[in-house]
Amino acid sequence: MFSCIYPMPLTLLTIITFIIIIVLSGVNLCLLNYKKQLHFNLLFCAFSIFVLLYATLFTRHSLNFEIQLIPFHCFVEAQTEPEIYRSFFMNVLLFVPLGLSMPYVLSKMPRKRNVFITIGFAVVLSAGIEFLQYYYHLGRCETDDVIANTLGAAVGTLSYCLYIKILKNQEKGSLMQNTVNDSQKLLLDLCAKSLFDKDIVVPDEFDGKELIDEANRQTVFPITYSLIKDRCDDICDKRFSQIIAKNIRVEFAHNEVHRVLSANNIPYVVLKGVASASYYSEPMSRTMGDVDILVSPENIVKADKLLKSIGFVTTDDVDGDDMHIGYKRNDGVSCELHRRINGVPQNEAGDTVNQYLADIFDKAQEQKTSNGSCIVPSAFHHGLVLLLHTASHLTHEGVGLRHLCDWAVFVNSFSSDEFVSTFEKPLKEMGLWRFAQLITLCCIKYLGCDTKNWAGQADDSVTDGIITDILNGGNFGYKNTDRYSQIKYISDRQDGTVSKRNPVLQALSSINAKTKKDFAFTNKSKLLLPFGWLFTICKYLYMVITGKRTLDGFNTINDAKVRKNIYNEFKLFKTDQT
Repeated sequence: MFSCIYPMPLTLLTIITFIIIIVLSGVNLCLLNYKKQLHFNLLFCAFSIFVLLYATLFTRHSLNFEIQLIPFHCFVEAQTEPEIYRSFFMNVLLFVPLGLSMPYVLSKMPRKRNVFITIGFAVVLSAGIEFLQYYYHLGRCETDDVIANTLGAAVGTLSYCLYIKILKNQEKGSLMQNTVNDSQKLLLDLCAKSLFDKDIVVPDEFDGKELIDEANRQTVFPITYSLIKDRCDDICDKRFSQIIAKNIRVEFAHNEVHRVLSANNIPYVVLKGVASASYYSEPMSRTMGDVDILVSPENIVKADKLLKSIGFVTTDDVDGDDMHIGYKRNDGVSCELHRRINGVPQNEAGDTVNQYLADIFDKAQEQKTSNGSCIVPSAFHHGLVLLLHTASHLTHEGVGLRHLCDWAVFVNSFSSDEFVSTFEKPLKEMGLWRFAQLITLCCIKYLGCDTKNWAGQADDSVTDGIITDILNGGNFGYKNTDRYSQIKYISDRQDGTVSKRNPVLQALSSINAKTKKDFAFTNKSKLLLPFGWLFTICKYLYMVITGKRTLDGFNTINDAKVRKNIYNEFKLFKTDQT
């Protein structure tokens, strides 16, 4: 084997070595815990040492031997025998893998000690090999071989140091993103004051524009407006008026939808929207999105015609989306007609969720609004919808503070005993109990929600991670569109759970699932999958070129890993929760 490698062009050998460095660094980036990384690098390090011994000792036979202890004497000889340059360079490349893998094995040590031990070990190993070659007459023993080997180990170790520096820069960027700034802290305090009348201290001076911008990105501006309106300018007042005006239009649209569906005996329920707003002391302070309604699949076509009869125009193919159909109207109100509820996983836990949702229409109740009424789910079903919706979007593009506020006012409407008797058993069976506990702990810690004993405990690092993730994403990822690129490294969308795979393998699985969904012809035969992958890659590159997506880099993958570690705490749809 080595007789085949030795004659290769030095340029090609350099490229191969560079690829090995990149691949090894990439593998270590993908390994999610220290133990896996240690085991991998121990094996690679042992393999590197075996290759070294095999190439320098095991394949050698007794020969005439020489000893040359003058440093760099090979360069003098190379003037008459240029092949010696290749020999020196090969001795450098031979020790690069060892210098690259051994620092990972010693990564728990301080960096300087790690580098010193790695290079020191390379010197001792190289000198040992040279001594054995001299002692057993296996070739030429020379100082220059030790110098070349040490240089190779140093190149590998330097590559490791560069990798760590790049990784720390990425982590530093993530830490900056995951630090709650003063405006965000004040926004959380204002929400706590507005929702639960908690005592807070508003500083005499604060960045009003930054606070308002953050409130808008988190979709909670009306909640905080009454507390800061004296310090707002005309633009701020205008923004508040616009949101309230839209809320009125959306509420009126809820009433219109109720009127036409009820008149035609179509069972339905409102998802979120006015159902969530009813738990606020001031329902109009909750920023409304669109009108989300759920009907049974057999009533989709009839409901579609009725929505169009009151001015809604479809923006989707009626048969194209298995989740919902989108609509818009001239007054700016949007509507989504749901075939099923978002966030239900396609697995055994999802079957359990669907069993609990089976009677959602039967247990629905009429909810009065300021100018009419509509049908909303029971308290149990509404809570379940909130959890499913929040879990689905949080673990993908993200949710804003509005989602957390919705849960806070909802859960605060129950006594601890009432909540436990209503939710504990079903949520444990569905694998949502730990998620409910953790977001409730966030509501208690950051929004002033009443203490709930059933919520248990969690490390501050967990609740801090959740709240910073919510704040960094904004409403549906509004603040950071890279989160859409991160989804494929976290989980398959339809699965609902957070994958245990490393990010690269998960990305390949997600791309495969997306290919099958976007290009139906690939489901006919596995032989067609490569064509689907090609179309998917071309589509992605087109979106990169047109600026709709950015190329994934270390930041994207590293931030996905940070998010994934947070979401693993939720134990989503793991039914062994106690």
